[in-house]
Amino acid sequence: MTEPATLAIVQRFIENQGDLWGITCEHLGRLIATPAGAQAATQSADTLAKDFQLGRMALVGRRVAELHAALARPSGDPAFDPEPITAADLDQWKKSIVGEIDRTFDAIEPTLAAMPEATRLKIGPLLLRRDRLKERVNAAAPRLGALAKTRFHGDLHLGQVLVAKDDFIIVDFEGEPGRSLEERRAKSSPLKDVAGMVRSFSYAAHAAALRRSPGAATDEGLEALARWEREATHHFIDGYRKAAAGLASVPADDDSFRALADLFLVEKALYELRYEIANRPDWVEIPLRGLLELATT
Repeated sequence: MTEPATLAIVQRFIENQGDLWGITCEHLGRLIATPAGAQAATQSADTLAKDFQLGRMALVGRRVAELHAALARPSGDPAFDPEPITAADLDQWKKSIVGEIDRTFDAIEPTLAAMPEATRLKIGPLLLRRDRLKERVNAAAPRLGALAKTRFHGDLHLGQVLVAKDDFIIVDFEGEPGRSLEERRAKSSPLKDVAGMVRSFSYAAHAAALRRSPGAATDEGLEALARWEREATHHFIDGYRKAAAGLASVPADDDSFRALADLFLVEKALYELRYEIANRPDWVEIPLRGLLELATT
């Protein structure tokens, strides 16, 4: 029997000012292009941390939590109703990610010769950490309790968030294009979406650094990007966790939240690295840095 699938949907047009990826990249481009002295004269780092591009990330986190709350409500449709996360589910997620580690690392080696020398030098340390990355995945031990798995966005990043006046609208729920329809419809932890957004902050910061004009950024400018990434992640997760309090699909304790989020950060960065190798070799460095951080902490 053929599994039914949705081929098209009609949605209401939403007046907006663009997606959050474009607006964020514009902001970071200006930030890195502004001389350090001018930055200090106009606004301090503390002020930057409270402006639209950072302070509003808490609202993005809240909207994502509200999405997850809607997807966690029983509807009578077995394709969407929440189900308990079992130990077998967690084992299968870890086994799948370990398999993705091997698949990703095996995909790197044939492409090394075509990569710029600077990228090859950075990939070398990652290749030596294959086993360390597997150990980190296998060591993930969140407390499951009555934790539920649900449907989730599946491809959440800054480009999937529209800026509509003073609010945010989440769009495009088809999931990652590189995954099968079965994978996209499978229930899992909504922290996969949290990991996707955190990785998107890293992408925005590193993309701004890669796109800068020669000589346009000092060490202070690059540090400002790193600070922005840390602050954006903090505000987003803080807003998310406050709005997701009591939600059956989101771990209440810090250790379990961090363990699941880290697990899916590894999964997302592996997906990104395979995508960049196949489609945008110039951007390989972005997921590479993320995986190196995950493999060394």
